[in-house]
Amino acid sequence: MICSSNNAHAFGKKRKAHNDQDEKYFTIASEEIVELEDQGFGTMGNLDYMALEFDPELPSNFHIMNPVSTVEGIITIGSKIWKIIEANKPVVNVVHQSASALPQGVDSWLDLENWQPPVSKVYMVKYKNLYGMEVVRYSFRVMFTHSGQFNGKGRYISKVSAMPADLAVSWGYTFNSEAVVGDTVNLGTLDSPVAGMELTINWKVDTVMRHMNQSETFFVTGDGRFDRH
Repeated sequence: MICSSNNAHAFGKKRKAHNDQDEKYFTIASEEIVELEDQGFGTMGNLDYMALEFDPELPSNFHIMNPVSTVEGIITIGSKIWKIIEANKPVVNVVHQSASALPQGVDSWLDLENWQPPVSKVYMVKYKNLYGMEVVRYSFRVMFTHSGQFNGKGRYISKVSAMPADLAVSWGYTFNSEAVVGDTVNLGTLDSPVAGMELTINWKVDTVMRHMNQSETFFVTGDGRFDRH
């Protein structure tokens, strides 16, 4: 078939317009992160957040299997890094991933007493494209238990975790997220330690045209404080 110059020109304009539309769809125009009211633990798909409650049937050495670091008599044990979302899907074993800051030499958080109820905060990240369409919505929960004492001393941290609370991803977008345990410090004294731990949530948004990396860092303490950097 032979196309006239006018038809070829019209086809070229149509193709360019289509490409422009694709680029607008796949281009992030705005990003927002806000703290949400925590509605309490629940489920997301097969993820049961209640599994993170203290379970007396866990083996006493559950948290001692993967030592991370030691600082001034406080040992950080558990997971150093774990995936939360992989290719738009929650990672099933995320409920078992956590880190703790405990006295050096103890076998488990079960050796400590006076633990206080968990602190839990939920944050939502939203991305919109150049059309104003919401293309990614990701909510995650950061949670930890605090004030554990050993022989009546110190303030320690157990089960610092990050889990998905909600996820919606538009066609053509790929979303991944992970948690990384950072530095642990002693905010108290050698005789009465107060553990502090840094946790960073990283996430990536990918399309055929764009790649974006974002992160948020949180700092939790043995006396129950929770700060977002």
